[in-house]
Amino acid sequence: MHSDYYKYIKPAFIDGEINGKEQKNAQRVLYNDHIPPIIGLLRKYGAVNNEDAKDVFNEAYMVLFVNALKHDFKLSCSLHYYLWGISQNLWFKNIKRSKSVTKGYESELHDEHPADWNEDKFFCEIDQAIRELDILKILETNLDSMDETCKSLLKLKYGGKKYIEILNKMPDLKTIENARKRRERCLKKIKKKVKEHPHYETAKNKYFDMLNASLEDLLFKYVDGELNEEETEKFEKELKTNSALQNELEILQVYKSYFQNERFITVRKHLKEFSDQANLFENDKVENKSGENDIDDKGLNVRL
Repeated sequence: MHSDYYKYIKPAFIDGEINGKEQKNAQRVLYNDHIPPIIGLLRKYGAVNNEDAKDVFNEAYMVLFVNALKHDFKLSCSLHYYLWGISQNLWFKNIKRSKSVTKGYESELHDEHPADWNEDKFFCEIDQAIRELDILKILETNLDSMDETCKSLLKLKYGGKKYIEILNKMPDLKTIENARKRRERCLKKIKKKVKEHPHYETAKNKYFDMLNASLEDLLFKYVDGELNEEETEKFEKELKTNSALQNELEILQVYKSYFQNERFITVRKHLKEFSDQANLFENDKVENKSGENDIDDKGLNVRL
């Protein structure tokens, strides 16, 4: 494990009280030490201004947070290098989406990799986290368009409430069966919103719709942990080879985790605070405060 894991990541996201004062202070140090040089590099590769570059870095910061909490996470290079790899790939994906690739910026970039660098593992890690954050952003932009019943029902359900408890708070639903059916209708609307969004990309870069109603019913029950052992085994067997089902499951799991993971929401609030307080002027000289000199204007191989 690289020493930056113990210097930055462990105190920011692992050690101490979750979302406590010490973690927040460590998160601030991590943010302030790494944003200036990466913004400078993003500007060099086409970011029009510091605010655009900052948006990319902020997204990279959240990708780091998502990955850092995974049990198999390993930082095998400097954190500066790791964040630059994420930022660079986010930037090129944004360029591709906007279809405004500037000549020269669409080419691959290269740099010396650490001795034990596993590029495939790195891109697998960050691509999955980026997809999850993309889905979350789409979900959040559509939350306001949902009716209040759907919002309240799903928030209670994925906040850990049982249906009998939900009925006590939402008596208009009348029965548990009505609550189940309403939840399914709400989730179908959510999936449709996500899959119709231009930034949503499935594993095959196109959209799927499940035609098997019974399989979709199993999907909803699987997400809520309502399948018995035999049903779970049958569903997971289908899941292994059904890419459409995998995409549908991913959307619902991200949505469920949004209500369950208050920590994610708090870390993002901290991020907004750090971002608002960052003093980055257009003509400022970029300084690398992280103490690493392994990246200048080079980068990782970019995968679009």
